[in-house]
Amino acid sequence: MKNIYGKIFYYACAVTVVLSSFCGCGKLDGEFTHPEFRTEYTIEEHIERIEKRTQEKFFEEILTGEISNIEVEILYAFYDNDPEYFMVQLEYVDEFEGDYTIKDESGKSVEKNYTTKYNHFIGFIEDDTYYVRVKLYSGYAEKSEQIALFIDGRNPYELSGYSNAKKYCSNYVCAVQTTDGLLQIFNATNLNREECGVEFSGNARRFQQRIIDEDEQKRLMPCYHNGFFNCLY
Repeated sequence: MKNIYGKIFYYACAVTVVLSSFCGCGKLDGEFTHPEFRTEYTIEEHIERIEKRTQEKFFEEILTGEISNIEVEILYAFYDNDPEYFMVQLEYVDEFEGDYTIKDESGKSVEKNYTTKYNHFIGFIEDDTYYVRVKLYSGYAEKSEQIALFIDGRNPYELSGYSNAKKYCSNYVCAVQTTDGLLQIFNATNLNREECGVEFSGNARRFQQRIIDEDEQKRLMPCYHNGFFNCLY
C-alpha cells in the first residue's frame, strides 16, 4: 500500500514542478543573493505548521493507521545560524520494499533491494513559506521525472548517531554542532545519481566526518536554492 501512495506523491511533485513556471507555485532563481531570513513565527510555531501540513498531506495513511509517527525538526543554515531549513521524517507501521540501481566496478548496472519503515525529506523556509528543494541533498538528477519528494530510509543525522544534536544543512552537506565546531556528517556529492538517496548506498564516503571551517561555511550558505525549481510543501 505504501509504494502506491509513494508513487502518487512522487509523480504529484513532479507535475507540480513542471507546472510551476506557469501557475506560480514554484520559482526558478537566476542570479542569487542569499536572502535575509525573516519570520513572524517561533521555531515551535514553524514545527506546528509543518506538522499540520504533513498530517493533511498524509491524512488517509494516518487515518488507516499505516503511519505510526511523524517527526519534524528545524535545521540551521551555515555561518549565520538562521533556522532556514526543516526536515520531515515519516515512520510506517510495516516495512516496505524498494529497489535502486548502482554501477559496479565494471560499469555494469546492478539492481539492489532494501526494506525500511522510514522516509524523509529536507525543505527550506523563505518569507514564512515552506518549499521542497528539488535537488536539495538527495543526489538525484535535475529532470522533473526524477524528483523525489520523500527519500526512503532514515535521515543522515539519525544514521550518523546525532539525532539529538543541533543540526545544520546546505545544498549537499549536513552537519551538527559539536564542542569542536560544525561537524560534517553527510556529503551528497559522494553519491552517484543511480544510488538511492541517503541510507541505501554502497558509498561509505557519503558519511565522511570532518570539521567545517568558517570560510567553507560562508561558501555553503547560498547553495540551497540557486538556479533550480522549487515546489511548495
